[in-house]
Amino acid sequence: MRKLKVLLVNPPVLVPKGLLPAFPAPLGLAHLAAALERFDFIDVSIYDCLADLSIKQELDNGMIRWGRGSYELINYIAQTNPNLLGVTCASSDQAESLHLVTDAAKKVAQAGEWNLITVAGGPHVTASYEDIMMDHSIDFCILGEGEFPLYQLCRCLVFGEPVTEVQGLVYRDYSENVNTTPMGDFIEDLDALPIPAYNMISMEKYIRGVWYGGQVVNLPYAPVFISRGCPCRCIHCMVPKIFGDIVRHRSIDNVVEEMEKLAYRYGVREFHFDSCHLLYDLNRAKVLMKRIIEKDMNISWCWHAATVPWHFDDELVNLMKRSGCYQIWLDLGCGDQTFYSDVLKRPGDLESMKGWVKKFRRKGIQVRGIFQLGWPGETRASIRRTIKFASDLKLDEARFDPVLPYPGTELFDLCVKNGYLKNGLELVDLSRGSAVIDTKMFNAKEVDWFKDWAETSFTWKYLMARPKMLLQAVFTFPISLMFRPRAFSQRARDIGRLWKERVSDRKEEF
Repeated sequence: MRKLKVLLVNPPVLVPKGLLPAFPAPLGLAHLAAALERFDFIDVSIYDCLADLSIKQELDNGMIRWGRGSYELINYIAQTNPNLLGVTCASSDQAESLHLVTDAAKKVAQAGEWNLITVAGGPHVTASYEDIMMDHSIDFCILGEGEFPLYQLCRCLVFGEPVTEVQGLVYRDYSENVNTTPMGDFIEDLDALPIPAYNMISMEKYIRGVWYGGQVVNLPYAPVFISRGCPCRCIHCMVPKIFGDIVRHRSIDNVVEEMEKLAYRYGVREFHFDSCHLLYDLNRAKVLMKRIIEKDMNISWCWHAATVPWHFDDELVNLMKRSGCYQIWLDLGCGDQTFYSDVLKRPGDLESMKGWVKKFRRKGIQVRGIFQLGWPGETRASIRRTIKFASDLKLDEARFDPVLPYPGTELFDLCVKNGYLKNGLELVDLSRGSAVIDTKMFNAKEVDWFKDWAETSFTWKYLMARPKMLLQAVFTFPISLMFRPRAFSQRARDIGRLWKERVSDRKEEF
C-alpha cells in the first residue's frame, strides 16, 4: 500500500498599506493534519506562509502581500513532491493567494512530471466554490467542516474509490462539468477530534505574537476553540453554513487537557477562547471555570469572539474573574434595538448590557465592543443611536467597522439584489477596511466618515469621563504629533466636525 503525501498550505494574506499584520496560528490546518496523521496510508505536513512575516511584497493596488511567496513555496514543493496539496482560504484577503499557490504548484508538478491533486477549503471556499472552480489549477473544493471529507478524499485517491462518495465535495466530471456532493452530518462528538498538530506549525513564533492586534497580558499565549456551530441567523455571518446551526461543545476534560498540554509543552500562560458561544450553556461554562480554579492553573484568559449578550449571571461574572478572565469583546453590531432585532435578526436585549458591562468592569474585567456602521436600511438617526449607545455603555474600548458583505452571506445577496455594491467591486476591496455599500440613505464614503466620527466621538467622551487619561493625552500629544502628523491632522478635522455637530445640533441631518 502506497502512502499519500499530503501538504497543507496556509497562503499569504493581503493587508492594506499602513496596517501591521496580526494573524492567529492556523489551527484549522493543525486540526486537519491531526485528523489525517492517524491513518498509516497518509503522510501529512503543513507549510505556513505566514510563519515568516519578514517577507512581504508591495502591490500596485495599495495592498501588501505578507508571508512567504511563490518562490519559497515552489522550492519546498519541488523538494517534497506531495501528491495532494490542500490550501485553506479563510476569507477574501487570501482569495488571490489561493489561486497563485495552486497555479504555481501545478506548474512545478508538471515540470517535475508527477501528478499533483489540488484541494481548496475554508470559509471563503464554501461561500464561493463556483467561482473558485473556474480556475482549473484547483481540482477539488471541500465545503464546511473539512476533517472527515478530506480523509474520505485521501482514501479514495489511495484505494481507487469513486470521489462521488465524498461528502461536501466539489469536483469536475469527465465532461468538465462542476458537480457537488451533499454535505454530510456535522461532527457531533468534537472530542473525537485529536488535539491539533501543534508540532507541525511554528508555535514558538505565534505564541510570542499578538492575535488580531489585541492585548496580551501574559506571554506566551495560545488560542483554543470551545465549540462549533451557531443558532443565530445574523445576516452578515457564514458560521451556520460552515459549522451548522446547532452548537456542539467539546467536553470540559478535553478542553482542559489541551490547555494543560499547551502550558506544559510551550509554557503558555494565557488563552484566547476562540468560540462564538463560550457562554451558550451557562452551567458548562461555569464548570470549565471552576475546573481552571481547582487545578490552580494560574493563567489569564480573554474572549475574542462574538459574545451572546444575554447569557450572563452574577455567579458567572465572579467565576470568570477568579479563573483569570481579564477581557471580553461584545460583538453587538449596532445600538438600535429595533434594527438589531428586526433587520440583523439577532436576539437579546441591548439595554440590559449596560448593567452587565458595569458589573464586569467592577470586577476588573475589561469590556470592549464591536459595532458595524452602514447596514442596508440603516438611517443617520440609527447610526447616531449606535454611537450614543456605545458611549453610554462605558466600554473600555469601542471599535467601529464599516459593514462588509462577504460572499455566501444573506447580506451579500441582499446587496447584490438591490444594487448596493459599488461599481467594479473586487474581492480585494473587502480587505481594505473601507465601506463598499452604497444605499439610498448614504454612500460608502459617507459611511467611512461616520466611522471616523464615531471613533472621535467615543474617544472624546471616554477621555472626558476620565480626567487622568485626558491629562495624559494632552501631555503626550506633542510627541505623538511629531511621529504621526497625518493621523492627528485627520483626527483634528474629525473633532472639528464633531464640535460643529454639537453646536448646531443638526440631529435631523445626522
